[in-house]
Amino acid sequence: MDRDAYALGRDGTTYYYVDRAASPREQGLPGHVGKRGAMKQLKLKDIASDSSGTVFTSKTGTLRFGNPLSLTWAPKPAKPIALSVLPIDANYELVYRELGVYTGKRFGLPCDDM
Repeated sequence: MDRDAYALGRDGTTYYYVDRAASPREQGLPGHVGKRGAMKQLKLKDIASDSSGTVFTSKTGTLRFGNPLSLTWAPKPAKPIALSVLPIDANYELVYRELGVYTGKRFGLPCDDM
């Protein structure tokens, strides 16, 4: 697998997801937003990361992943929405099979054909 899950949040039935390259040679932290099975990729314009958290900025809004653990989506021009933080390690099935981000992607596992 060439991507690792980084952040996952939800507001009602809308999911917000960011993954990163598994290898240092690869670049980019794409973001995704949408309903389960119909996620759309957000083109990130800027990323700021420090001890207080990480801020992902796209054309349509800003996703803030804070320290301590918090997640906020600030769509332009509306006010910020606090998201439910979903731990990646408790949501592997959701991330890799149900959200639709990796549809058709092979992971090199025996269950790829299931």
